[in-house]
Amino acid sequence: MISAVCPRCKEPMLDEAVLLWNGRSYCRSCVEAISPDLYTFATEGGQLVDLLEPDDISVSQYWRRFQFKVGIAGGLLFLLPLTVMLIRNNAPLEVVIGFQGICLSFVMFYCWWISCGKVKHFRTHLPRKVVLERLHIKVVTPDGEQTSLLTDCQWKPGTSSADEVLFATSLKQGMTIYTPDAVINCGHSSELLKHWCAFFRLVELPVYTPSRFQNFLSLVGGGVGGYLVGLLSGKFCAIELNNPAWEFLLPILGVLDGVCLVGLSIISRKPSSRLAYQLLHPALWGAEFFKMGGSLGFLAGFRWGIPSAIISCLICGSLNAIIGGFAAWHFRSQLQLRKKNMVLRAPEKQASKAGYRYEV
Repeated sequence: MISAVCPRCKEPMLDEAVLLWNGRSYCRSCVEAISPDLYTFATEGGQLVDLLEPDDISVSQYWRRFQFKVGIAGGLLFLLPLTVMLIRNNAPLEVVIGFQGICLSFVMFYCWWISCGKVKHFRTHLPRKVVLERLHIKVVTPDGEQTSLLTDCQWKPGTSSADEVLFATSLKQGMTIYTPDAVINCGHSSELLKHWCAFFRLVELPVYTPSRFQNFLSLVGGGVGGYLVGLLSGKFCAIELNNPAWEFLLPILGVLDGVCLVGLSIISRKPSSRLAYQLLHPALWGAEFFKMGGSLGFLAGFRWGIPSAIISCLICGSLNAIIGGFAAWHFRSQLQLRKKNMVLRAPEKQASKAGYRYEV
């Protein structure tokens, strides 16, 4: 049913009004003020639909755009303390270079192996179709259909690392939609991207504006705090265990832990609550923290032999895993509590910024 008043300008509509995908009719002047092409696209029956096919992704693309960078960062992180320790022990230059080559080769092979597994996993959830129909954004995959009310969503131009499958494609990453269940990148063609953005501006869908500078300061603060804690812990362990390696390695672990803990807090504040809940799995972060602590613990005990290195790896990794798992559990619990409070306070009808109400 066509409304007699345009929801945007509040003026009576003429015969040239157009019914858009949110189930509301807008006058031609308002639509063309945002985008002249949007009016033509809508009146000709165009649909806002984005499709991602299994053939659009590849292992080499994912490795090049994502895992290669992760591998370089992880390899350098592991090689830095190892190289310093070898130099301190007056190891020959060829031994140092050999160790570095072996470690980097192993890390690159591991990243390629992870890329193969990831792309195989992605393909099981494709094709993915994103459709805007009346009041809802629908994401249709072989796993089923996720439907979100339009007024519960936010958007922003550009890509998002949360939609990891896009790292495995060479498609245009035009805009990102934040639904309560997921973060989806759309606008893979320039023509369709223009209509997506124009429509969202027309209905005044909230733009997601992450506090990048605030997040950066928080990460820096977490790293500094972790370094200070690691420095004190390292000095204590170096004295008690008579092993100076702890004085060098624990500050590094403290920086990593501090940054990761702040990162968990940032994840818990994401607008896609269900996705954030899934990412904050205690077992996942316990394993990640174990890997960081275990790697540095192994290096600290290496000077006393392989058995000591393994014991040191297990102890340091386990203690670090407890920190990571508990932190993830805490932020996950806070996310559940916040979501519960929002449900209790939610009105029966939701209003958009344009001043009209949607009824579900």
